Formats: sequence, structure tokens, C-alpha cells
Amino acid sequence: MPTGDDLKAKWKAWIKAGCLASEMESSALFIVAQILGVKAGCVLNVVWNQEREAKGLDNPICHDTNLAIKTAVEAVKILKWGI
Repeated sequence: MPTGDDLKAKWKAWIKAGCLASEMESSALFIVAQILGVKAGCVLNVVWNQEREAKGLDNPICHDTNLAIKTAVEAVKILKWGI
């Protein structure tokens, strides 16, 4: 069953509600962490921004993960030791 138009309508609704990004895979991580009663975090690196492109804005493609790695290390420190 084609769902393209339905997905576009849902995405427009999320944008109208103030959503800045969408991501699917980490939801499973957060659900499992909640069930186990442990802390979890997620660091995302934006490679391409479809909304900027749709508005004709500058949309450089970035594959540099250095900042994401540094952020992840600091996040682990915060989650583990609260520092």
C-alpha cells in the first residue's frame, strides 16, 4: 500500500508542532533503557537536511564525525558520573 502522501502529511504536522528532526533507531534504545531502569543517550550527526534544501537554504553535506564523537564522550561522562 503506498504511503508517501500519508508520510508527507504526518511530517508536515510534526514540523508544525515544532519538531526539528526525526530519527527512528534510538527509540528502541530508550524503550529498553526505560524498561531496565538504566540511563541512555543518543548523539546524532546530521548529514543532510531536507527542510533546508526544500527552502533553498545553504545545505552543506557534512561527513565529519569529530564533533559528534567528542559530544558522545562528554555525554557518557555525564550519564555515568554526572560530571
